[in-house]
Amino acid sequence: MILNKKKLFLIAEIGINHNGSLKIAKKLIYHASKAGFNAVKFQTYKTENLIDRKTPVAYYQKEKEKKQFDLLKKYEFTFSQFLQLKKYCKKKKILFISTPFDNESALFLNKINVQIFKVSSADLDNFHLLSQIKKFNKHIILSTGMADALKLKKTLKFLKLKKNRITILHCISNYPVILRDTELGFINEIKKTKYNYGLSDHTVGNEQAIAAIAMGAKVIEKHITLDKKMSGPDHKCSLEVKNFKNFIKTTSDIFISIKNSKKKMNSYEKKILEVTQRRLFCKNKIKKNNEIKMSDIIALRSTNKKILKIDEIFKIIGKKSKKNYEKGSFFTKNDI
Repeated sequence: MILNKKKLFLIAEIGINHNGSLKIAKKLIYHASKAGFNAVKFQTYKTENLIDRKTPVAYYQKEKEKKQFDLLKKYEFTFSQFLQLKKYCKKKKILFISTPFDNESALFLNKINVQIFKVSSADLDNFHLLSQIKKFNKHIILSTGMADALKLKKTLKFLKLKKNRITILHCISNYPVILRDTELGFINEIKKTKYNYGLSDHTVGNEQAIAAIAMGAKVIEKHITLDKKMSGPDHKCSLEVKNFKNFIKTTSDIFISIKNSKKKMNSYEKKILEVTQRRLFCKNKIKKNNEIKMSDIIALRSTNKKILKIDEIFKIIGKKSKKNYEKGSFFTKNDI
């Protein structure tokens, strides 16, 4: 699915926006599937395997908790809960993806046959975790927040995987990021790797996703939420349920438009052409056997198909007139 270049692959990033509730997680899966996303993505971790208890929260995570451990612990799902969610995804016919943040979680996701492994921006150079994920022989999506081209090249060199095994997502690790800071030009650096590429979108609108698709992105990941006002670090940079369908339609329509590189007149344009087509009329009187000049011609919109079209003007210019023409008369094929 992810490598079908004829289609756009849209991932609804739930992450921890379930707030530790299976009910909320299932609601988000339901709405993502109904709207037309191809996949939902979670974050699978054992807090003890991820964070030192003394590590403070990031600037965008600041709530009641002062430590990352305490914050993420309350959003941690058990492995059995993730298994339930994967089964629910199958029921709703949407692909289940998750980002493992530790080796134990990666092994679990592989055990339940997750087909795509997403690597977070923070773990792009986590060769301990990447060594484990590489063994699964599954498709890997790499996020590139907080990384430059050199860091990305080191990871790709370490993985040494075929082109059909990796997708690279341009990403800016601000939550949210404003449009002028999205650095979309980095997609051109990603293109040089020859791997499949896309975007992990942390903006609040659709504009960045649209621009990335215009630059050839085939995979778009977008954070989703039931309500931006919910407590939690990622809700404010997420797409609300009420806007899912508009996001899907807008990005899909843009992808279809860009894919159609061979331009041809559609039915609407044909109707407009009928009433805007210019045809050749006499601006002045022209006597028989006189040379027809540009100054003798006026091009007027007309639906009379007997009259020569404007692109046939050189069939009569410079030629001698076959008869007398009155001002306002027109030229037909018989006049050539």
